[in-house]
Amino acid sequence: MEDIFCVHCFAILQAGCVICPACREKVRYLSDDESRNLLVKVLHDNRADVRSTAIFVLGRRKDRRAVDALVACALRHPSDINEGLQIVKVLAAIDDGAPRTTALQYLIARHPAGEIKQAAFRALDLH
Repeated sequence: MEDIFCVHCFAILQAGCVICPACREKVRYLSDDESRNLLVKVLHDNRADVRSTAIFVLGRRKDRRAVDALVACALRHPSDINEGLQIVKVLAAIDDGAPRTTALQYLIARHPAGEIKQAAFRALDLH
């Protein structure tokens, strides 16, 4: 079963929840495509904590259609090592074969941080 999350604060919700316990906003249910598009849009937010939550939710969804957006996010914020490592972990968990491999190889080739390159290399080694 897919996670349900609050579109206001991205807290993970229980099915049937009407009011988000984290932000007290009324829960709005989105289609799969709408929720993915919103999460990908949030990857462009200036606040690292907001991006981190979106990365976490995308990771829980294991949505291979978000792979390119996750790589782009890591490259937009090269000095945010924790975010980059979180993205590598999410990419490694997506059971996607070639696109996942390509994404990790791209991070190895293009990301300036050695920690991210090493994590991506280790993630490739696991598959």
